[in-house]
Amino acid sequence: MRASLVKAYEFCKFSYGGLKNEFAFHCVGGLRSICEDLIVLKFISTLPLEDQNTLLFNEMAKTNHNSMRYQADFFGTFRVGQPVLSGGYTPESLVNINSQVDDVWRRHGWPNAKHGKWPPTEQLAQKVGKGTVDVIYNYIFRLTSSTVHFSTRSLLRTGWGTVTPEGLEATFSTKNMSKYYTAFCQVYGIFLFSVYFEFFPDLLRITPKVKSHVQKMRVDLAKLNRWPEMLTYEEMNQDIPKNMNVIYYILRQLQAEKFEEGFILNGEKLN
Repeated sequence: MRASLVKAYEFCKFSYGGLKNEFAFHCVGGLRSICEDLIVLKFISTLPLEDQNTLLFNEMAKTNHNSMRYQADFFGTFRVGQPVLSGGYTPESLVNINSQVDDVWRRHGWPNAKHGKWPPTEQLAQKVGKGTVDVIYNYIFRLTSSTVHFSTRSLLRTGWGTVTPEGLEATFSTKNMSKYYTAFCQVYGIFLFSVYFEFFPDLLRITPKVKSHVQKMRVDLAKLNRWPEMLTYEEMNQDIPKNMNVIYYILRQLQAEKFEEGFILNGEKLN
């Protein structure tokens, strides 16, 4: 929990301080790991301590085992001669690990769990908060997927240029939308960071001073006139709604205080 919180904090600090616009595209994927940390840790925190330890210990054990296997294949193919850590668990040990993990998931809502596989994070999000947390996951997952997976739109939107009688002259570079991606990191980094204080108030032992800072952070974020969208008016060559600059701004200022205690909480009220 501490490691995850610090990671989220440092992401926000970097986004507002050391992040250069031209590198922002390559940092958006970090939002996904923060989002998944939040959801997984929140769900696991609802389980008995013994089950928490079983899941986390065995997840780390399997990750280490697979890392040694895959790195052996890679170095054996492309870097022959460099010593790498090897070993891993015996087949019998892996069966035991998978069995322990399956038992935990079956007891907590996944009767068909097998092979030690965890449920999809989307399903965990639905368990944590259907209509709010799963909405966050679906948005952040797809938002970041375009930067870490193959995406035709993500590639083509980096091409900016002008239309001439001879055709389109464009230059492709992630720098073309750098301010857009910087805004992604800043806005949704703060958004996710604030959720930690909704999910884990007791564990974080929040002081009145910290609570005040977090509340102000939420309100300031809510007051922003525009959060970066996944698909924008601009890239679809459509005009921004005229009321975005006046009516919408006033509405945001009036409603901002409602988010003081949390974005999840306010989302639940709206639902």
